[in-house]
Amino acid sequence: MHHIHFLQDIERSDNTLYEVAERIYMGSIIASFLESGIELEAKIDDNIIYYLDTQIILEALDLQREEDTLPTKELLKLIRDTKGEVKILNITINEISLIIEQAISKFDKDNPISTINEACIRLGKNKTWLININGKLEDFIRKELGVEVDTVPDSEIRKNATSEDVALLGQTRRRKNSAIHDVTAYLYVRKRRGNNIRLHQKAKYWFVTANKNLSEFNITCKTNGFIGETIMPDELTSLLFLKNPQHLAARVSQIGLNELIAQTLSEEYPSRELLNEFDMAIRENLNLKEEDYNILLNSIAFQSTKSIQGLLDEAGDKQKFANSTHKLIEKGRNEKAKSEKEMRQYEKKIKSINEENIFIKKENKKLKSQIAENRKMEEKKARYFPIKTSNAIIIILIVLVLYLYTLLHPELYLWIKKIIYFISSLGGLWGFANLLFNLAKHFFNTKS
Repeated sequence: MHHIHFLQDIERSDNTLYEVAERIYMGSIIASFLESGIELEAKIDDNIIYYLDTQIILEALDLQREEDTLPTKELLKLIRDTKGEVKILNITINEISLIIEQAISKFDKDNPISTINEACIRLGKNKTWLININGKLEDFIRKELGVEVDTVPDSEIRKNATSEDVALLGQTRRRKNSAIHDVTAYLYVRKRRGNNIRLHQKAKYWFVTANKNLSEFNITCKTNGFIGETIMPDELTSLLFLKNPQHLAARVSQIGLNELIAQTLSEEYPSRELLNEFDMAIRENLNLKEEDYNILLNSIAFQSTKSIQGLLDEAGDKQKFANSTHKLIEKGRNEKAKSEKEMRQYEKKIKSINEENIFIKKENKKLKSQIAENRKMEEKKARYFPIKTSNAIIIILIVLVLYLYTLLHPELYLWIKKIIYFISSLGGLWGFANLLFNLAKHFFNTKS
């Protein structure tokens, strides 16, 4: 799937890189022709008739996934531009009608359970619109797609219903009618061809199907060396390239890449019909607890179309089907337990980080407060230091002046000495010192 997401990304954002991808794709087509031994010199005739399978028609009508519509419409235009003719069999219209009837019966505008239902919501169409087009389905298809309808006689349908091909294909289908339709379609093409054909370019009739399993089954029913009656959209696009390689190269590479993307998405992401079919198979063949049922459905949602189809193929053997589904349930249960464990560890880690974050915020707040306090003290010191320094200098100068004055006037020195002696004799030296200290303190505070 990574390569598909890559192609989608560069298609949207990097035109140059996407053009490189188109050239690579074109080279792979040519390489596949050379490898398969197709005679490149053989010409493709005009007026080749292509009968469309159910899925192709629904895609062209934009009643399937949105990403399938454009490549299918481009393919139909390419067929017509290369002088081919698009047709539909009456049995295919009948099959489409049954599918639409099922979509109508379970139509839900809020929770669609079919791809057609989902497409209607995307297109802004309601249940009444779907009922109306199904009532005149053949005319609707003729008008929308510009195709003609060929009729397969009832006698041929009854004959094919008992054929070995239907019996073999029916073993892989839950509905026998779908096997009858597919076998009848390619046998009708075989009859129209008249003879077995070895060259793809010489085939004047094809049944175009998006069902890879049907295409592979059809080939197994052919004698070695002869080509089958079915052809996949990407194969047909490559074949039409041979009609005019120089003129069609760029167009075919673009259509081919779009088909590759659509086909891969279809193979990887199961349709709602397939999921509903699997759900029915579970209810019919298994008796699961509600917990196991929910685990199984969650697991299936992440499985590819091929994986789910493989499980459905086992539904005929209840024991084998039960074993496979229980393995899936056990795997889902283990993944759920692992996911829950990882979630608990994640939540624990988040809690620890939050607690650490709260602690860091508190410490940061304290640190900011301390820094602010220190800054205030530093600012205060910065303001007081010059004042205190100047006061100290003044005191020193006064003392120095007094000292010098006493040197010049000894009688003053003697007078001061007598005063100090008198105070000390009264035991008040410390009180006098304290008085001087308080006076100095008061002096400094007053200055500040």
